[in-house]
Amino acid sequence: MRISEIFESIQGEGESVGKVALFVRTQGCPLDCSWCDTKYSIPFEKGEEKSINEITEIIRTFIENKKGIVVFTGGEPLYYQEEISNILSRINYQNVEFETSGIYLPIEKLYKYKFNVSPKLSSSNLSGGKKIYQKIYSNLNKFLNLNSIFKFVISNEEELKEVELLIEKHRLPKNRVFLMPQGSTIEEILYRSKFIVSFCIEKGLNYSTRLQVLLNIK
Repeated sequence: MRISEIFESIQGEGESVGKVALFVRTQGCPLDCSWCDTKYSIPFEKGEEKSINEITEIIRTFIENKKGIVVFTGGEPLYYQEEISNILSRINYQNVEFETSGIYLPIEKLYKYKFNVSPKLSSSNLSGGKKIYQKIYSNLNKFLNLNSIFKFVISNEEELKEVELLIEKHRLPKNRVFLMPQGSTIEEILYRSKFIVSFCIEKGLNYSTRLQVLLNIK
């Protein structure tokens, strides 16, 4: 499978923030979010080809030494879910998370793991238009029945109403919804966090920082 990068850090977003993690960033994503902060991982032809055995050993070594979480991110990791399922079947480790847009539904062999689903809002300006958004939103019902959280990236205050409508329409439990500021600088994160936190408190939602940006780490 094609890999963009594999590195150790801490989880900077979502429910597992602060936990030591091995990130396996797969190469290739069918979406083209306008604000994507890992654009280098979008082209399917880029990255490096790595064998299932090689990836398995990297993960196994991390688990033995650190016992942290293993995060498959992207790109879009569920594009490679058969290969990833093969890897995980060799390791037998439960503390695994998938960071996904929700564009692909997981296969049954992955149901036991955690999914950090990040549905895209209108500001993402996906080139596929309405059909792409509809596909992502139609998949939310399946993720609701799995161990999932729903993480929305917020660029402006107008999007808060959009999120509120999506929560209501798709019956997303508020305790599983996280709102996270879009931004690649400390100033952007802090500026957007102010109105996001106020909204989260008002509506009973969760706030997620982007710790990797605030600490300037990978």
